Amino acid sequence: GAAAHTPGFNLSGHLVGNASTAAHLIQTIMVTRGQEVADSRKHNATLQNLALHSTDLEQRTHADKGALAQATAHTVQARQELQLLQSSLARGKARLRDLVEQPGATDSAKNELE
Repeated sequence: GAAAHTPGFNLSGHLVGNASTAAHLIQTIMVTRGQEVADSRKHNATLQNLALHSTDLEQRTHADKGALAQATAHTVQARQELQLLQSSLARGKARLRDLVEQPGATDSAKNELE
C-alpha cells in the first residue's frame, strides 16, 4: 500500500527479505518438527521398555509370592513336626524319669537324666 509509493522503498528487496524470512521460519519449523518426531519415537521406545520391565517384575513378583506361600506351608509343617517331636521327647523323659526313680536304678542313670 502506502509503502510502495514511498520514495526509496524497494518492493522487490522487501519481498525477497520476506521470502527469505519465511523460508527460514519453515526450515526452523521442519527441524523442530523432526526433533519432536524423534523425541516422540524415543519416548515410545522408553514406554515400551518400561512396559516390558513392568511385565517382568509382575511375573517375578507372582513367582516370589508362590515361593513365599510354599515356604510358609513348609514352615507350618516343620512347626507341626517340631511339636510332635517335643511331645515325644517329653513323653520319653517322663518314662525315663519313671524308670530311674524305680528301686534298683543305677546312679549313672540318675545322673544322665539330670
